[in-house]
Amino acid sequence: MKKILLVLIAVFGVYLTSSAQSCDIHNMWVEHNVYQSGYVGMKIHIEFTVDDCQGKTIQCCAYFYDSYGNAILAPYTYPGNFKTRDGQLCTGSNSYVKYDSSYWEDYVLFIPNGAFAPGSYQFVVQVSTVNGILLGLSDTEYFTMSR
Repeated sequence: MKKILLVLIAVFGVYLTSSAQSCDIHNMWVEHNVYQSGYVGMKIHIEFTVDDCQGKTIQCCAYFYDSYGNAILAPYTYPGNFKTRDGQLCTGSNSYVKYDSSYWEDYVLFIPNGAFAPGSYQFVVQVSTVNGILLGLSDTEYFTMSR
């Protein structure tokens, strides 16, 4: 009986440890009409902290929507690093988490202006583990693209 109790405590302890993984997005800001890798576009700056993910790789991605909240499909010819597997317009990158509580003061994501027709749009930033565990989600940010 004592062994069963110890096993249950160990399993429950592992469950508590894994469920404590989290991300707190502190701040976001956007720079428009900046150049990167030959493209003119928008830089999304994110300040965030990730907890209990030491030794893991995280993904930080921005997903784009029209003014009604519908997912935007990336232009067909756009490179794969600006769209999801099912074609939604996005930008993101991975980072290795070195510490139990890791802080990024200015994590930058870039999206080319050419992905958008003139109009109003919105995006959200999502931080997750590479195996799909959602750690944090930003508030919706709104922007207007003009040419």
